[in-house]
Amino acid sequence: MVSIIDLCRRSGYSKRYLDVRFADHVGLNPKLLAGIMRFQPVFRSYSQRGVVSGFPRGIPASYYDQSHFIREFKRFTGRSPGSYLNALNDFGEIFYRGT
Repeated sequence: MVSIIDLCRRSGYSKRYLDVRFADHVGLNPKLLAGIMRFQPVFRSYSQRGVVSGFPRGIPASYYDQSHFIREFKRFTGRSPGSYLNALNDFGEIFYRGT
């Protein structure tokens, strides 16, 4: 993985230009795709392990801090981690376990 800033330096293009070109080819901007890729293993882990009492201790290594984790969790699920765990939600289990 390379940071956007490094990519801008190496290519000579502006961040805005790279965002537009990336979105044209991928359909998402790089920041959103990075967030999805960072969140997917967390959600998959939750779904496969069937965690019901809370997330594993600590914050996943791909997040800067707890607030970063909670903010992205809310962005992709619409709920805080605690609220999500307390809600009846079989989507992840069905999607990742194939049951």
